Amino acid sequence: MHLLKRLFNRTVLVALAVIFQVLLLVSFLTAWNDYFVWVEIHVRILSVVTLLDVFNRDMIPEAKTTWTVVILISPLFGVLIYFIFSRNREPRIHRHLFSCMAQESRRFLDHGGERTDENKLPPDYAALCRYIAHTSGERADCGTKAVFLESGERFFEALVHALEHAERFIFLEYFILQPGVMWNRILDILKHRIADGVEVRLIYDDMGCASKIPLGYRRRLTRAGIKVCPFNKYAPVLSAVHNNRDHRKIAVIDGKVGFVGGVNLADEYINVTHPYGVWKDTAVELTGPAVNNLTAMFLQSYVTQSKHFEPFEPYMVRQPSHPEAGEMILPYADGPKPMYRDAVAEQVYLHLIECAKHSLWITTPYLIPDHRMLCALEAAAKRGVDVRIVTPHIPDKRLIFLLTRSNYRRLQQAGVRILEYTPGFIHAKQLLCDRECAVVGSVNLDYRSLVHHFECGVILYGTPAVEQVGADFDNLFLQCQPMDHYRQGVVARLVSATLMVFTPML
Repeated sequence: MHLLKRLFNRTVLVALAVIFQVLLLVSFLTAWNDYFVWVEIHVRILSVVTLLDVFNRDMIPEAKTTWTVVILISPLFGVLIYFIFSRNREPRIHRHLFSCMAQESRRFLDHGGERTDENKLPPDYAALCRYIAHTSGERADCGTKAVFLESGERFFEALVHALEHAERFIFLEYFILQPGVMWNRILDILKHRIADGVEVRLIYDDMGCASKIPLGYRRRLTRAGIKVCPFNKYAPVLSAVHNNRDHRKIAVIDGKVGFVGGVNLADEYINVTHPYGVWKDTAVELTGPAVNNLTAMFLQSYVTQSKHFEPFEPYMVRQPSHPEAGEMILPYADGPKPMYRDAVAEQVYLHLIECAKHSLWITTPYLIPDHRMLCALEAAAKRGVDVRIVTPHIPDKRLIFLLTRSNYRRLQQAGVRILEYTPGFIHAKQLLCDRECAVVGSVNLDYRSLVHHFECGVILYGTPAVEQVGADFDNLFLQCQPMDHYRQGVVARLVSATLMVFTPML
Protein backbone atom coordinates (compact mmCIF):
# COMPACT_ATOMS: atom_id res chain seq x y z
CA MET A 1 0.00 0.00 0.00
CA HIS A 2 2.85 2.39 0.88
CA LEU A 3 4.50 1.63 -2.49
CA LEU A 4 1.24 2.29 -4.34
CA LYS A 5 0.88 5.66 -2.61
CA ARG A 6 4.40 6.57 -3.70
CA LEU A 7 3.78 5.48 -7.29
CA PHE A 8 0.50 7.34 -7.61
CA ASN A 9 1.26 10.55 -5.77
CA ARG A 10 0.81 13.81 -7.66
CA THR A 11 4.52 14.42 -8.28
CA VAL A 12 4.99 11.05 -10.02
CA LEU A 13 1.83 11.42 -12.11
CA VAL A 14 2.76 14.91 -13.25
CA ALA A 15 6.31 13.80 -14.08
CA LEU A 16 4.98 10.87 -16.16
CA ALA A 17 2.63 13.20 -18.05
CA VAL A 18 5.48 15.60 -18.87
CA ILE A 19 7.75 12.71 -19.96
CA PHE A 20 4.97 11.44 -22.23
CA GLN A 21 4.73 14.85 -23.89
CA VAL A 22 8.51 14.97 -24.40
CA LEU A 23 8.45 11.51 -26.00
CA LEU A 24 5.66 12.62 -28.34
CA LEU A 25 7.71 15.66 -29.32
CA VAL A 26 10.81 13.54 -30.00
CA SER A 27 8.74 11.05 -32.04
CA PHE A 28 7.33 13.91 -34.08
CA LEU A 29 10.80 15.25 -34.84
CA THR A 30 12.10 11.77 -35.72
CA ALA A 31 9.26 11.21 -38.17
CA TRP A 32 10.29 14.36 -40.00
CA ASN A 33 13.68 12.81 -40.82
CA ASP A 34 12.04 11.03 -43.76
CA TYR A 35 11.77 14.43 -45.41
CA PHE A 36 15.26 15.52 -44.38
CA VAL A 37 16.19 17.82 -47.29
CA TRP A 38 13.02 19.89 -47.25
CA VAL A 39 12.96 19.92 -43.47
CA GLU A 40 16.59 21.07 -43.38
CA ILE A 41 15.89 24.06 -45.63
CA HIS A 42 12.82 25.19 -43.72
CA VAL A 43 14.44 24.61 -40.34
CA ARG A 44 17.43 26.76 -41.23
CA ILE A 45 15.15 29.60 -42.31
CA LEU A 46 13.06 29.19 -39.16
CA SER A 47 16.13 29.10 -36.91
CA VAL A 48 17.48 32.36 -38.45
CA VAL A 49 14.11 34.07 -37.89
CA THR A 50 14.00 32.71 -34.34
CA LEU A 51 17.52 33.97 -33.60
CA LEU A 52 16.47 37.43 -34.77
CA ASP A 53 13.57 37.22 -32.31
CA VAL A 54 15.96 36.16 -29.54
CA PHE A 55 18.31 39.10 -30.07
CA ASN A 56 15.45 41.60 -30.22
CA ARG A 57 13.60 40.27 -27.16
CA ASP A 58 13.57 42.16 -23.87
CA MET A 59 15.42 39.56 -21.78
CA ILE A 60 18.66 39.33 -19.86
CA PRO A 61 21.78 38.90 -22.06
CA GLU A 62 22.62 35.56 -20.42
CA ALA A 63 19.25 34.15 -21.49
CA LYS A 64 19.86 35.29 -25.07
CA THR A 65 23.18 33.43 -25.05
CA THR A 66 21.52 30.28 -23.70
CA TRP A 67 18.79 30.23 -26.33
CA THR A 68 21.29 30.94 -29.10
CA VAL A 69 23.36 27.92 -28.04
CA VAL A 70 20.27 25.69 -27.82
CA ILE A 71 19.03 26.73 -31.30
CA LEU A 72 22.46 26.34 -32.90
CA ILE A 73 23.04 22.89 -31.40
CA SER A 74 19.65 21.56 -32.49
CA PRO A 75 17.79 23.98 -34.78
CA LEU A 76 14.40 22.24 -35.01
CA PHE A 77 14.21 20.98 -31.44
CA GLY A 78 15.76 24.22 -30.16
CA VAL A 79 13.19 26.39 -31.97
CA LEU A 80 10.30 24.32 -30.61
CA ILE A 81 11.69 24.43 -27.07
CA TYR A 82 12.26 28.18 -27.41
CA PHE A 83 8.65 28.90 -28.33
CA ILE A 84 7.34 26.56 -25.60
CA PHE A 85 9.56 27.64 -22.72
CA SER A 86 10.91 31.14 -23.31
CA ARG A 87 7.63 33.06 -23.17
CA ASN A 88 6.54 32.62 -19.58
CA ARG A 89 3.63 35.05 -19.79
CA GLU A 90 0.93 34.69 -17.17
CA PRO A 91 -2.65 34.14 -18.44
CA ARG A 92 -4.42 37.31 -19.55
CA ILE A 93 -6.93 37.16 -16.68
CA HIS A 94 -4.03 37.03 -14.21
CA ARG A 95 -2.37 40.05 -15.79
CA HIS A 96 -5.63 42.01 -15.78
CA LEU A 97 -6.45 41.27 -12.14
CA PHE A 98 -2.88 41.95 -11.05
CA SER A 99 -2.98 45.34 -12.77
CA CYS A 100 -6.32 46.20 -11.13
CA MET A 101 -5.05 45.24 -7.68
CA ALA A 102 -1.81 47.17 -8.21
CA GLN A 103 -3.86 50.30 -8.95
CA GLU A 104 -6.02 49.69 -5.87
CA SER A 105 -2.97 49.35 -3.62
CA ARG A 106 -1.29 52.45 -5.05
CA ARG A 107 -4.40 54.55 -4.36
CA PHE A 108 -4.38 53.51 -0.74
CA LEU A 109 -0.64 53.40 -0.07
CA ASP A 110 -0.08 56.82 -1.65
CA HIS A 111 -2.22 58.45 1.03
CA GLY A 112 -2.15 56.06 3.99
CA GLY A 113 0.18 56.01 6.98
CA GLU A 114 3.01 58.25 8.12
CA ARG A 115 5.45 58.29 5.23
CA THR A 116 9.18 58.78 5.49
CA ASP A 117 10.34 62.31 4.71
CA GLU A 118 12.83 61.66 1.91
CA ASN A 119 14.53 64.98 2.62
CA LYS A 120 15.75 63.54 5.93
CA LEU A 121 17.32 60.52 4.27
CA PRO A 122 20.78 60.29 2.68
CA PRO A 123 20.41 60.89 -1.09
CA ASP A 124 21.21 57.26 -1.98
CA TYR A 125 18.43 55.87 0.22
CA ALA A 126 15.94 58.56 -0.78
CA ALA A 127 16.55 57.61 -4.41
CA LEU A 128 15.86 53.97 -3.53
CA CYS A 129 12.51 54.95 -1.96
CA ARG A 130 11.52 56.84 -5.10
CA TYR A 131 12.51 53.93 -7.33
CA ILE A 132 10.40 51.39 -5.43
CA ALA A 133 7.42 53.75 -5.26
CA HIS A 134 7.66 54.20 -9.04
CA THR A 135 8.07 50.51 -9.91
CA SER A 136 6.29 48.19 -7.45
CA GLY A 137 4.30 50.90 -5.63
CA GLU A 138 5.29 50.36 -1.99
CA ARG A 139 5.95 53.41 0.19
CA ALA A 140 8.56 53.90 2.91
CA ASP A 141 7.24 54.31 6.45
CA CYS A 142 8.82 55.98 9.48
CA GLY A 143 6.27 54.83 12.08
CA THR A 144 6.79 51.06 12.11
CA LYS A 145 8.65 49.01 14.69
CA ALA A 146 10.96 46.37 13.19
CA VAL A 147 12.45 43.42 15.11
CA PHE A 148 15.10 41.26 13.46
CA LEU A 149 14.63 37.52 14.08
CA GLU A 150 18.01 35.83 13.75
CA SER A 151 16.78 32.22 13.43
CA GLY A 152 13.87 30.14 12.26
CA GLU A 153 13.21 29.23 15.88
CA ARG A 154 12.83 32.89 16.87
CA PHE A 155 10.56 33.47 13.88
CA PHE A 156 8.37 30.50 14.78
CA GLU A 157 8.02 31.68 18.37
CA ALA A 158 7.05 35.21 17.29
CA LEU A 159 4.66 33.96 14.59
CA VAL A 160 2.86 31.63 17.01
CA HIS A 161 2.42 34.47 19.51
CA ALA A 162 0.98 36.77 16.83
CA LEU A 163 -1.36 34.09 15.44
CA GLU A 164 -2.71 33.26 18.88
CA HIS A 165 -3.72 36.91 19.34
CA ALA A 166 -5.35 37.37 15.91
CA GLU A 167 -8.79 39.00 16.08
CA ARG A 168 -9.90 39.77 12.50
CA PHE A 169 -7.83 38.06 9.80
CA ILE A 170 -4.69 36.05 9.08
CA PHE A 171 -2.93 36.02 5.71
CA LEU A 172 -0.16 33.48 5.01
CA GLU A 173 1.81 33.30 1.74
CA TYR A 174 4.64 30.75 1.57
CA PHE A 175 6.65 28.86 -1.01
CA ILE A 176 6.68 25.67 1.07
CA LEU A 177 4.50 24.24 3.80
CA GLN A 178 4.85 20.67 5.00
CA PRO A 179 3.01 18.74 7.71
CA GLY A 180 5.22 18.35 10.78
CA VAL A 181 5.92 19.98 14.12
CA MET A 182 5.95 23.54 12.74
CA TRP A 183 3.01 23.46 10.34
CA ASN A 184 0.84 21.24 12.56
CA ARG A 185 1.22 23.71 15.44
CA ILE A 186 0.30 26.61 13.15
CA LEU A 187 -2.64 24.69 11.70
CA ASP A 188 -4.03 23.98 15.19
CA ILE A 189 -3.90 27.69 15.99
CA LEU A 190 -5.58 28.58 12.70
CA LYS A 191 -8.44 26.18 13.42
CA HIS A 192 -8.98 27.72 16.87
CA ARG A 193 -8.90 31.24 15.47
CA ILE A 194 -11.39 30.28 12.74
CA ALA A 195 -13.72 28.93 15.44
CA ASP A 196 -13.58 32.39 17.03
CA GLY A 197 -14.56 34.10 13.77
CA VAL A 198 -11.13 35.03 12.41
CA GLU A 199 -10.80 34.94 8.61
CA VAL A 200 -7.83 32.86 7.43
CA ARG A 201 -6.40 32.90 3.90
CA LEU A 202 -3.48 30.81 2.69
CA ILE A 203 -1.38 30.90 -0.48
CA TYR A 204 1.17 28.16 -1.07
CA ASP A 205 3.21 27.55 -4.18
CA ASP A 206 1.82 24.49 -5.92
CA MET A 207 5.17 23.35 -7.31
CA GLY A 208 7.09 24.18 -4.14
CA CYS A 209 4.71 21.94 -2.19
CA ALA A 210 4.33 19.23 -4.85
CA SER A 211 6.38 16.67 -2.89
CA LYS A 212 5.56 18.14 0.54
CA ILE A 213 1.80 17.72 0.90
CA PRO A 214 -0.38 14.68 0.07
CA LEU A 215 -3.11 14.49 -2.54
CA GLY A 216 -6.33 16.09 -1.35
CA TYR A 217 -4.60 18.22 1.26
CA ARG A 218 -6.13 21.41 -0.10
CA ARG A 219 -9.62 19.96 0.46
CA ARG A 220 -8.71 19.11 4.05
CA LEU A 221 -7.58 22.68 4.68
CA THR A 222 -10.71 24.06 3.02
CA ARG A 223 -12.94 21.87 5.20
CA ALA A 224 -11.13 23.34 8.21
CA GLY A 225 -12.39 26.78 7.14
CA ILE A 226 -9.20 28.10 5.50
CA LYS A 227 -9.54 29.98 2.21
CA VAL A 228 -6.82 28.17 0.29
CA CYS A 229 -5.34 29.40 -2.99
CA PRO A 230 -2.52 27.35 -4.59
CA PHE A 231 -0.25 29.66 -6.56
CA ASN A 232 0.16 28.93 -10.28
CA LYS A 233 -1.40 25.51 -9.92
CA TYR A 234 0.85 23.04 -11.66
CA ALA A 235 -0.58 21.22 -14.66
CA PRO A 236 1.26 18.47 -16.56
CA VAL A 237 1.59 20.61 -19.70
CA LEU A 238 4.85 21.79 -21.25
CA SER A 239 4.81 25.52 -20.55
CA ALA A 240 7.26 28.17 -19.35
CA VAL A 241 4.64 29.74 -17.10
CA HIS A 242 5.59 27.13 -14.50
CA ASN A 243 8.87 29.03 -14.10
CA ASN A 244 6.91 31.79 -12.36
CA ARG A 245 6.76 30.51 -8.79
CA ASP A 246 5.65 32.29 -5.62
CA HIS A 247 8.86 32.31 -3.57
CA ARG A 248 7.57 34.89 -1.06
CA LYS A 249 7.32 34.34 2.68
CA ILE A 250 4.70 36.69 4.12
CA ALA A 251 2.46 36.56 7.19
CA VAL A 252 -0.01 39.32 8.08
CA ILE A 253 -2.08 39.32 11.28
CA ASP A 254 -4.96 41.83 11.52
CA GLY A 255 -2.99 44.25 9.34
CA LYS A 256 -1.06 45.22 12.47
CA VAL A 257 1.73 42.65 12.61
CA GLY A 258 3.62 41.28 9.63
CA PHE A 259 6.52 38.94 8.96
CA VAL A 260 8.86 38.76 5.98
CA GLY A 261 12.07 36.81 5.45
CA GLY A 262 13.44 33.48 4.29
CA VAL A 263 11.67 30.99 6.58
CA ASN A 264 9.16 28.54 5.11
CA LEU A 265 6.67 26.51 7.14
CA ALA A 266 8.52 23.20 7.43
CA ASP A 267 10.52 21.49 10.16
CA GLU A 268 14.06 21.90 8.76
CA TYR A 269 13.64 25.69 8.99
CA ILE A 270 13.38 25.48 12.78
CA ASN A 271 15.95 22.66 13.13
CA VAL A 272 13.49 19.99 14.20
CA THR A 273 15.01 17.96 11.38
CA HIS A 274 18.57 18.33 10.06
CA PRO A 275 18.77 17.21 6.43
CA TYR A 276 21.72 19.57 5.80
CA GLY A 277 23.22 20.17 9.21
CA VAL A 278 22.24 23.28 11.19
CA TRP A 279 19.75 25.41 9.24
CA LYS A 280 20.40 29.15 9.47
CA ASP A 281 17.58 31.50 8.48
CA THR A 282 16.30 34.99 9.31
CA ALA A 283 13.16 37.12 9.20
CA VAL A 284 11.83 40.51 10.31
CA GLU A 285 8.72 41.19 12.39
CA LEU A 286 6.97 44.48 11.59
CA THR A 287 4.42 46.24 13.79
CA GLY A 288 2.77 49.37 12.45
CA PRO A 289 1.69 51.11 9.23
CA ALA A 290 4.27 49.44 6.95
CA VAL A 291 2.41 46.16 7.40
CA ASN A 292 -0.11 47.54 4.88
CA ASN A 293 2.56 47.02 2.19
CA LEU A 294 2.61 43.30 3.02
CA THR A 295 -1.19 43.17 3.06
CA ALA A 296 -1.30 44.70 -0.43
CA MET A 297 1.29 42.20 -1.72
CA PHE A 298 -0.71 39.26 -0.35
CA LEU A 299 -4.03 40.46 -1.74
CA GLN A 300 -2.52 41.10 -5.18
CA SER A 301 -1.38 37.48 -5.28
CA TYR A 302 -4.61 36.10 -3.82
CA VAL A 303 -6.96 37.96 -6.18
CA THR A 304 -4.76 37.18 -9.20
CA GLN A 305 -4.79 33.44 -8.49
CA SER A 306 -8.39 33.16 -7.30
CA LYS A 307 -9.56 35.12 -10.39
CA HIS A 308 -12.08 37.00 -8.28
CA PHE A 309 -11.66 40.74 -7.84
CA GLU A 310 -12.46 42.23 -4.44
CA PRO A 311 -11.70 45.54 -2.70
CA PHE A 312 -8.96 45.26 -0.14
CA GLU A 313 -9.44 48.51 1.75
CA PRO A 314 -11.30 46.69 4.60
CA TYR A 315 -8.00 44.89 5.32
CA MET A 316 -5.84 48.01 5.30
CA VAL A 317 -5.36 49.36 8.81
CA ARG A 318 -4.44 52.92 9.77
CA GLN A 319 -2.19 52.77 12.80
CA PRO A 320 -0.42 55.27 15.04
CA SER A 321 3.35 55.58 14.84
CA HIS A 322 5.58 53.76 17.29
CA PRO A 323 7.91 56.04 19.26
CA GLU A 324 10.78 53.53 18.93
CA ALA A 325 10.29 53.15 15.19
CA GLY A 326 13.07 53.80 12.69
CA GLU A 327 13.50 56.36 9.95
CA MET A 328 12.80 54.04 7.00
CA ILE A 329 10.99 50.71 6.88
CA LEU A 330 10.21 49.73 3.30
CA PRO A 331 8.71 46.31 2.44
CA TYR A 332 8.86 45.81 -1.33
CA ALA A 333 7.67 43.28 -3.89
CA ASP A 334 9.20 41.85 -7.04
CA GLY A 335 8.13 39.45 -9.76
CA PRO A 336 8.64 38.39 -13.38
CA LYS A 337 7.68 40.28 -16.49
CA PRO A 338 5.10 41.39 -17.54
CA MET A 339 3.64 41.67 -14.02
CA TYR A 340 6.64 43.77 -13.00
CA ARG A 341 8.36 45.83 -15.66
CA ASP A 342 11.64 46.01 -13.71
CA ALA A 343 13.70 43.38 -11.89
CA VAL A 344 13.05 45.26 -8.63
CA ALA A 345 14.92 42.93 -6.27
CA GLU A 346 18.05 42.97 -8.42
CA GLN A 347 17.90 46.76 -8.73
CA VAL A 348 17.66 47.10 -4.92
CA TYR A 349 20.79 44.99 -4.49
CA LEU A 350 22.66 46.73 -7.31
CA HIS A 351 21.82 50.15 -5.89
CA LEU A 352 23.11 49.29 -2.43
CA ILE A 353 26.20 47.55 -3.81
CA GLU A 354 27.06 50.60 -5.87
CA CYS A 355 26.53 53.09 -3.04
CA ALA A 356 28.43 51.09 -0.38
CA LYS A 357 31.39 53.05 0.97
CA HIS A 358 32.89 50.94 3.76
CA SER A 359 31.36 47.48 4.03
CA LEU A 360 28.94 45.23 2.18
CA TRP A 361 27.99 41.88 3.72
CA ILE A 362 25.67 39.38 2.03
CA THR A 363 24.27 35.94 2.84
CA THR A 364 22.74 33.76 0.14
CA PRO A 365 22.15 30.00 -0.22
CA TYR A 366 22.91 30.17 -3.96
CA LEU A 367 25.53 32.44 -5.54
CA ILE A 368 24.77 32.44 -9.27
CA PRO A 369 24.55 36.16 -10.11
CA ASP A 370 24.29 37.55 -13.61
CA HIS A 371 27.03 39.60 -15.27
CA ARG A 372 25.76 42.95 -13.95
CA MET A 373 25.72 41.70 -10.36
CA LEU A 374 29.18 40.15 -10.66
CA CYS A 375 30.62 43.36 -12.07
CA ALA A 376 29.00 45.46 -9.33
CA LEU A 377 30.41 43.23 -6.58
CA GLU A 378 33.87 43.29 -8.17
CA ALA A 379 33.77 47.09 -8.55
CA ALA A 380 32.77 47.53 -4.89
CA ALA A 381 35.69 45.39 -3.71
CA LYS A 382 38.14 47.16 -6.04
CA ARG A 383 37.20 50.59 -4.67
CA GLY A 384 38.07 49.42 -1.16
CA VAL A 385 34.72 48.25 0.20
CA ASP A 386 34.88 45.28 2.60
CA VAL A 387 32.74 42.86 0.56
CA ARG A 388 31.94 39.53 2.21
CA ILE A 389 29.55 36.85 0.96
CA VAL A 390 28.45 33.92 3.11
CA THR A 391 27.25 30.72 1.40
CA PRO A 392 26.45 27.22 2.75
CA HIS A 393 29.12 24.62 3.48
CA ILE A 394 26.59 21.76 3.29
CA PRO A 395 24.53 22.05 0.08
CA ASP A 396 20.91 21.13 -0.51
CA LYS A 397 21.39 20.86 -4.31
CA ARG A 398 24.72 19.44 -5.50
CA LEU A 399 24.76 20.85 -9.03
CA ILE A 400 23.68 24.31 -7.86
CA PHE A 401 26.44 24.11 -5.23
CA LEU A 402 28.96 23.46 -8.03
CA LEU A 403 27.75 26.57 -9.83
CA THR A 404 27.92 28.60 -6.61
CA ARG A 405 31.53 27.57 -5.99
CA SER A 406 32.46 28.20 -9.62
CA ASN A 407 31.95 31.94 -8.99
CA TYR A 408 34.32 32.07 -6.01
CA ARG A 409 37.60 32.51 -7.87
CA ARG A 410 36.52 35.43 -10.05
CA LEU A 411 35.09 37.32 -7.08
CA GLN A 412 38.10 36.55 -4.90
CA GLN A 413 40.49 37.88 -7.55
CA ALA A 414 38.67 41.22 -7.30
CA GLY A 415 39.01 41.25 -3.50
CA VAL A 416 35.64 39.81 -2.42
CA ARG A 417 35.87 37.55 0.64
CA ILE A 418 33.89 34.29 0.37
CA LEU A 419 33.00 32.42 3.54
CA GLU A 420 31.05 29.18 4.00
CA TYR A 421 28.76 28.54 6.95
CA THR A 422 30.38 25.40 8.37
CA PRO A 423 27.60 24.16 10.72
CA GLY A 424 25.34 23.43 7.76
CA PHE A 425 23.04 25.23 5.32
CA ILE A 426 22.51 28.99 5.37
CA HIS A 427 19.16 29.85 3.82
CA ALA A 428 19.06 33.48 5.03
CA LYS A 429 18.86 36.12 2.31
CA GLN A 430 20.16 39.42 3.65
CA LEU A 431 22.44 42.33 2.83
CA LEU A 432 24.05 44.90 5.14
CA CYS A 433 25.44 48.10 3.62
CA ASP A 434 27.88 50.18 5.70
CA ARG A 435 26.20 48.83 8.86
CA GLU A 436 23.47 51.43 8.39
CA CYS A 437 21.07 49.93 5.83
CA ALA A 438 19.91 46.32 5.70
CA VAL A 439 17.75 44.17 3.42
CA VAL A 440 16.10 40.96 4.63
CA GLY A 441 13.78 38.93 2.43
CA SER A 442 13.18 35.92 0.19
CA VAL A 443 15.58 36.81 -2.64
CA ASN A 444 18.45 34.48 -3.57
CA LEU A 445 21.34 35.67 -5.73
CA ASP A 446 20.45 33.41 -8.64
CA TYR A 447 18.51 33.62 -11.89
CA ARG A 448 15.37 31.99 -10.54
CA SER A 449 14.91 34.59 -7.82
CA LEU A 450 16.06 37.58 -9.83
CA VAL A 451 14.17 36.79 -13.04
CA HIS A 452 11.42 34.18 -12.66
CA HIS A 453 10.08 34.20 -9.09
CA PHE A 454 7.67 36.42 -7.21
CA GLU A 455 9.78 37.71 -4.30
CA CYS A 456 9.66 40.21 -1.45
CA GLY A 457 11.87 41.86 1.15
CA VAL A 458 12.15 44.76 3.54
CA ILE A 459 14.69 47.60 3.51
CA LEU A 460 15.69 48.93 6.94
CA TYR A 461 17.48 52.21 7.69
CA GLY A 462 17.91 54.16 10.90
CA THR A 463 16.22 51.51 13.05
CA PRO A 464 17.61 49.31 15.84
CA ALA A 465 16.87 46.31 13.64
CA VAL A 466 19.86 47.28 11.47
CA GLU A 467 22.13 46.98 14.51
CA GLN A 468 20.60 43.56 15.17
CA VAL A 469 21.42 42.47 11.60
CA GLY A 470 24.99 43.69 12.10
CA ALA A 471 25.33 41.73 15.35
CA ASP A 472 24.01 38.64 13.56
CA PHE A 473 26.71 39.01 10.88
CA ASP A 474 29.40 39.42 13.56
CA ASN A 475 28.28 36.16 15.17
CA LEU A 476 27.90 34.45 11.79
CA PHE A 477 31.47 35.18 10.71
CA LEU A 478 32.73 33.30 13.78
CA GLN A 479 30.99 30.17 12.46
CA CYS A 480 32.31 30.46 8.92
CA GLN A 481 35.27 29.03 7.06
CA PRO A 482 37.14 31.43 4.71
CA MET A 483 37.41 29.97 1.21
CA ASP A 484 40.53 31.97 0.24
CA HIS A 485 42.44 28.94 -1.01
CA TYR A 486 39.55 27.00 -2.53
CA ARG A 487 40.03 25.79 -6.09
CA GLN A 488 37.62 23.60 -8.06
CA GLY A 489 38.95 20.41 -9.61
CA VAL A 490 39.11 19.84 -13.36
CA VAL A 491 35.93 17.75 -13.51
CA ALA A 492 34.01 20.21 -11.32
CA ARG A 493 35.13 23.12 -13.52
CA LEU A 494 34.04 21.27 -16.67
CA VAL A 495 30.60 20.46 -15.22
CA SER A 496 30.21 24.02 -13.92
CA ALA A 497 31.22 25.54 -17.26
CA THR A 498 28.63 23.39 -19.04
CA LEU A 499 25.89 24.17 -16.55
CA MET A 500 26.71 27.88 -16.57
CA VAL A 501 25.55 28.13 -20.20
CA PHE A 502 22.10 26.91 -19.18
CA THR A 503 21.72 28.67 -15.82
CA PRO A 504 18.93 31.00 -17.06
CA MET A 505 16.87 27.81 -17.58
CA LEU A 506 17.71 26.17 -14.24
